[in-house]
Amino acid sequence: MKRILYKINGARDMILQDGWVAFLRHLARDFLGFPPERNYLYRHTIIARNVEDFLPRLQDFEDFMLRDRRELEELENKGYNFGSRRSNTNIALNNEAVVFCVFVEKELVHTGRVALTENGKRYVDNRPFKVNFKQGEACTGNTWTSPKARSQGLMKYGYFRRFEFLRELGITTSLNSVETTNIASQRVHAKFEPEIYAEAKLRKFLFLFESWKETPINHNQ
Repeated sequence: MKRILYKINGARDMILQDGWVAFLRHLARDFLGFPPERNYLYRHTIIARNVEDFLPRLQDFEDFMLRDRRELEELENKGYNFGSRRSNTNIALNNEAVVFCVFVEKELVHTGRVALTENGKRYVDNRPFKVNFKQGEACTGNTWTSPKARSQGLMKYGYFRRFEFLRELGITTSLNSVETTNIASQRVHAKFEPEIYAEAKLRKFLFLFESWKETPINHNQ
């Protein structure tokens, strides 16, 4: 039931953020499997970096890394507003995901997630690429920025903060996927000099069938 609610909330947020056309295209792709979703698979090496290179252009903001529902409720009690992202943030926290949040005047303007377990990964990036959590790997993703706060460098800063969080935990590698058409996201990831280790194709049909194929990228060619 929680998974169904999570998907309904996600659909609502997509409509609010990107409009009905984008939502219907996404729905058709999931129902009909055409066109298939194509993704690059990224492998980030977690190293120390200078925060000055990744600060956003916003002047007054606050950011938090939330590990559980209690921390979310503590922020709400102080007047912080998660808006339409509240329900799915709560579900993600209840399923072992870690959530990074940025607020301006106590309004949520940016969020992204980290998975340290297989269960948490379902609420960070549910595409079926492998993450070896037992061997010091993690997964990052599910990044969102409010339309009124875009072009402010929040995604770049958010990934820096999430990678720093992982580094402090002793995590050595972070994996994630980015759609091949999402050039803006690819440009942000490039600032962290990752390895793009594969291109993957995901095809769904009526929520009953799913195929996933990874094609390794040979960087020596």
